[in-house]
Amino acid sequence: MKIGASKGNGLLTKQADVISIDEENIMWKQGILGNSNPQTLLDTIVHLFGLNFALRSGGEHRNLTLDQLCIGENEQAPYLRYTEKISKTNQRGLKEFRVNPKCVTAYGSDDPKRCIVKLYQQYLSLRPEHAMSMVYLRPLIKPTEKVWYAAAPVGRNTLVNTVKRLCEAAGFKGFFTNHSLRATCATRLFRSGVDEQLIAKTTGHRSNAIRAYKRSNTAQEAFVNSVIQGQSSSSTTVQSSKRPLSDDPDTSDGKRRRGVHISLNINC
Repeated sequence: MKIGASKGNGLLTKQADVISIDEENIMWKQGILGNSNPQTLLDTIVHLFGLNFALRSGGEHRNLTLDQLCIGENEQAPYLRYTEKISKTNQRGLKEFRVNPKCVTAYGSDDPKRCIVKLYQQYLSLRPEHAMSMVYLRPLIKPTEKVWYAAAPVGRNTLVNTVKRLCEAAGFKGFFTNHSLRATCATRLFRSGVDEQLIAKTTGHRSNAIRAYKRSNTAQEAFVNSVIQGQSSSSTTVQSSKRPLSDDPDTSDGKRRRGVHISLNINC
């Protein structure tokens, strides 16, 4: 197995690629993400939920129900709160009796076209009145002004292939799956200097498996190498640990990117 793995014979699990800020912006600009039609709005909801709530690619998307999502508002901004039911790391059995379910809050954006709260409200308003409680419903081929979706849920295979289809439409090269959204969430938090424990609260990890999602970028690698070579002073070390290491041009210019962000308060 060791020899085969060294030759790249597929014995090692292939990790889903992370979606960069630039790549996400491309999908918004090209209309791959947005609210122009039923399919695009549904794809956008899947993308935003997977990214902001760090959902797993399979069951957590497919089994997502309306009662797990709550719209509210506090002193910060309007928000959408997700509460976990059953997950891979919390089966709600005797071993997890004292484990609090994961609870993540995503705040709205100044840009209504990318605001997770407003887009979800629009999606709810276009569902049929007596639809089942599953969140993701099939888009209608011939939608009306008030109803865009059928009462039946989206098929599992169709849902699982959402991110792959969106990235192929944008012309991205790489291994992109729905799990890319979860990996992207953890990676962006890691590159911004968020503590590992707080990242785990957002993703729901209960072991050091969270470290597999922490992908370093070139700025972090260059900083580590400068420390090894003795080219970094203690003051530089402190400054670098506080400055977000992101590929977002807004944060690199020192501007505050208000956008959709994640609250790390788990005790909701």
